[in-house]
Amino acid sequence: MPAGTKVTFKDPQPDTSTDGKKDATVVVTYPDGTTDEVPVTITVKPAPENTKYDPQPKPADQVAPIQVNDTPNPQDYITLPTDVPAGTKVTFKDPQPDTSTDGKKDATVVVTYPDGTTDEVPVTITVKPGASAGTGDTGNAKATSSVDGKCIATLVGWSLPLLALIPVGIALNAGIPVVEEAMRPVNEQLAAWNVQAQQQLGLFNPQLAEMANRYNQEIQMAATGLGVAAVAIGLIASIATTCGGAGSSNGSSR
Repeated sequence: MPAGTKVTFKDPQPDTSTDGKKDATVVVTYPDGTTDEVPVTITVKPAPENTKYDPQPKPADQVAPIQVNDTPNPQDYITLPTDVPAGTKVTFKDPQPDTSTDGKKDATVVVTYPDGTTDEVPVTITVKPGASAGTGDTGNAKATSSVDGKCIATLVGWSLPLLALIPVGIALNAGIPVVEEAMRPVNEQLAAWNVQAQQQLGLFNPQLAEMANRYNQEIQMAATGLGVAAVAIGLIASIATTCGGAGSSNGSSR
């Protein structure tokens, strides 16, 4: 081909604004002014999909905080154009967000298009304190409810025999001999009631046991029948107070 030969496209110029196969004509112009025209086909491939779309992070006030140990959904943290192609995937870039502690966590959301191209969007995940609903909280609530129920049952088991001591104490105050003789087995039975009630209920509460033994001794040492009755009433009130705090004390010891 002689020097000065020019190669151009014949008008109209090929349209590459869309993908596909485009017919065109190449014109070869020689130095003497003669030409050759050569029909050609131009293949225009689609533009990379990550050049068509522009996913953005959502404003912080539009994303609800998650709780400790919850698994965040990457789609919650970005806004995708409505016309992204089917098959587009949204994931977190490794390393995955650490939600084991509360606070603000930096992460990267990766948008992968069907053609294999990607966009990466930096986001911030807010993790608030507290166990995830449905895990620790529910379990603690069930445990507390169970302990409270057992403690209430223990209170009832204790209160019935203790309430019986009140008329016994009054009778003692009146100096009835047969009642005085009956006090010894009652004292012994009080200690047995405490152990038996707690064993049957599956509740071993050292605080209640120690308190019960102390009141047993006070009942035995009560100088008057009315003193016995007063100690019995005091023990019932103390058990009720202890039951009020049983859930928290048992829960914290585990």
